[in-house]
Amino acid sequence: KPVGLVYFGVSYLNKCEVFKLNLNGDRKSIKNQCILYAVDKIYDIIIKNWRVKNNESFICRTLIIVIKHTA
Repeated sequence: KPVGLVYFGVSYLNKCEVFKLNLNGDRKSIKNQCILYAVDKIYDIIIKNWRVKNNESFICRTLIIVIKHTA
């Protein structure tokens, strides 16, 4: 596998999205790029679903997942 090949998934509202990234750089740079990309995607999902559902518990569960995986 290439060093910069990263997969991550986001599960929400009975849906699951998987993302494949091919990143460049050293290990730390790749990790940071992946975190930024993941947070951006999760933000997009929250905004999209907030408009549809306006469900605070969805927002809280999603943010907990982000914090757990980026800490």
